[in-house]
Amino acid sequence: MAARLGVDPGDLSFTLVNPDYVGGPNGVSDTQAPLITDFNLRLSDPSQPDSWAATFRLTDATGVGDISASGGGYGSGSFSGSGYGSGSWIGNLGFTSPDGEEKVYTSIDSDDRISGDAQSGLYSVAIPLDETHVPGEWSLTSISVEDAVGNNVDVSRQINSGSWDDPITALQREQMAARLGLAPESLSFDYSNSSYQPASIIDETPPQLNRLTWLEDGLSKPAI
Repeated sequence: MAARLGVDPGDLSFTLVNPDYVGGPNGVSDTQAPLITDFNLRLSDPSQPDSWAATFRLTDATGVGDISASGGGYGSGSFSGSGYGSGSWIGNLGFTSPDGEEKVYTSIDSDDRISGDAQSGLYSVAIPLDETHVPGEWSLTSISVEDAVGNNVDVSRQINSGSWDDPITALQREQMAARLGLAPESLSFDYSNSSYQPASIIDETPPQLNRLTWLEDGLSKPAI
């Protein structure tokens, strides 16, 4: 740039001295990601044996939520049971079935806060499972949270080998638990689903044409 402008390179930059700089909204200089604590998977309604929810506390100096993005960070895809709230988007949760074949995702929104405030609040997020989801031990695969100035924390299963469609391993669960400061067994729950009704199987296999046999009338039919 300096060559094209015919000037010294040092003339294209300057140092800003701002002794009053505080940064961030509300005068808070925040470069730390939100802190996730007290994570727990529990029944949101004891009278409903399959009404599972994730509860946890989010702590952040600036506060979570109230950012320009809203309505969730996941787009559509080959998974079911996605759920999004109407409040300010904060983050996402992901879970996988025992065999790894089924995934559910849901957003974390400001409407999910049940106590406290954006700087330190307790949240309860319903896990969107229904009668079509396979019973068994479902596991957390990801949790991500973003604060009002864009600092982000993302705790997800590590794919050292295999694929996302493989069942979560004990090592992967231990790695996630260590980052969250929890016991590995805290990241899974037993989905009983006594009303289990697997989704209808759609047959997309085209018919197979066997050897043809010609008849005297010139017509043909498949050989038996």
